[in-house]
Amino acid sequence: MTVGWIGWWLACGAGPEAEAPKPRMAQVVKPAERDPRFASARCNDGTPFAYAIRPGSSTDWVINLTGGYFCDDERAMCATRKRRLTTTLPAADGGDWPRMKRGGIFDPDPDRNPTFAAATHVDAHYCSSDLWLGTSTERQPTTGDPDGGWYFSGRSNVAALFASLVTHQGLDDADPRTRVLWLGTSAGGAGVVGNLDAVIAELPRTAAAGRLKVVLDASWVPEQPEGTPLPNAARWGPVHAACHAQALQADTDPRLCIYGERWWPFVQATEVPVLVQLSGLDTSQTPVFGVDTEAERDGWRQRTRRSLQRLPWVVSGGQPYHVAVIEGRFGKGPQGRTLRDVVRRFWEGGEPEQLFLRYGDDEPTDQ
Repeated sequence: MTVGWIGWWLACGAGPEAEAPKPRMAQVVKPAERDPRFASARCNDGTPFAYAIRPGSSTDWVINLTGGYFCDDERAMCATRKRRLTTTLPAADGGDWPRMKRGGIFDPDPDRNPTFAAATHVDAHYCSSDLWLGTSTERQPTTGDPDGGWYFSGRSNVAALFASLVTHQGLDDADPRTRVLWLGTSAGGAGVVGNLDAVIAELPRTAAAGRLKVVLDASWVPEQPEGTPLPNAARWGPVHAACHAQALQADTDPRLCIYGERWWPFVQATEVPVLVQLSGLDTSQTPVFGVDTEAERDGWRQRTRRSLQRLPWVVSGGQPYHVAVIEGRFGKGPQGRTLRDVVRRFWEGGEPEQLFLRYGDDEPTDQ
C-alpha cells in the first residue's frame, strides 16, 4: 500500500501571472473526541477511531475503508496483530496527517488521476481487527490482550465515519451534486459489504439517485471446494446480516458468507452500482486458503473467473497481485483498458464491462 509525504500543490491557474499553488493538506479526525454520540467508535485497545481527510474542490467524495486482514483467535491469532492495526492514529484530532495516501485513485495530480484528483479524499483507519463488522460494546477476551480484552467495534466506526463526514465535513446528502465513491480495499471491502445498508440509510438521496457507487478492491473471495478450512470472518459480527441469517435458517455454516457468491444477491438487491477488482491469484487470499501447488493455483484461477462472470462490472488480471485501486497498477495497461479507465466509465454511468487480463499462459490481452 503506497503512502508518502504530502508535497504536492494543486495548480490554481496557468501562465506566469497565475497565483502560487496552495498545498492540499490532510487532517486527522477522531469523531469520539468531537461528539459524545461517537463514544463507541474505537480501536481494539479503546483509543478513538480516526480517519484522515484531504478536502477537494469538487462535490465528489472518495471514501476508503482500509484493509489489514483480521483475527479470530482460531486460524488467525489476535496476539500476532501489528500495533498500528489495533490503536488510533498517532496524530491528534485536527492535526496534520502527512502520510495520507497519494497513490492511484488518491493521487491529487489531475494528469495522473483526472477523474478523482479534485475529490475530497477520506481514508478510514482500520484498527478494530474485525473486518469493520464488530458490534461489541464491552471488551472481549482475546489473545491480543489476555488480561483486559479488546473492543471489536468496526460497525460503530463505520457509522461514526459517515455521520461525522455529514456533521463535521460537509458531506451533504441533500445536495444533488454530491457523488460518493465508497471504496473498500482488501479487508475493507468486507466492511463495505456488511455496512452497505447502514450507509444507504445515512445517504438515502445520494443512493436513490445512483450517486453512491462502490468499488471492492481485492475483497471478493471465490467459493472453494467443500471442506476447505475457513477463517471465521463472522467471529465479531456477521459478514452480511441477511446472508448470515439465511445460513442459520438453512442450517449451514455462516462462515460461508465470506464468499462473494453468497452475499452478492443481497448487495445486488440494493441497486447500488458495484465494481469488483480482483486478481486471479490474489497474493493475500491464496495463502489463507492453503493454495500452494500449481494445480491448486490453476483451480483457484478458474474458480475466480467463474465466480466473477455474474457481476456487471469486473476488472481482473490473472497474474498474482493484491490491491490495485490505490496503487500504481491503477493506471497501467493498454490505453482505454486500464483499471483507471474502467473505473472512470463506471463512475460516469457507462455500460457494464467485464475485463479479464492475462488469464492464460498464452493470453497477453483481455478476453
